[in-house]
Amino acid sequence: MSLLKKLGITKRTTPTMTYKSRDIVLVPFPFNSRTGFKKRPAVIISNENHFKEDG
Repeated sequence: MSLLKKLGITKRTTPTMTYKSRDIVLVPFPFNSRTGFKKRPAVIISNENHFKEDG
């Protein structure tokens, strides 16, 4: 099984959740050997205005 499949990543994914700045999410970080991964917390630092569409 490929690492991407183990991580639940497909080539075509659509976001099902929206995040705000300072949200904490769990992100799968792969091991150096690429044999697996461990979920680690991460903080969303992007500004909400970055994702707003023009028009």
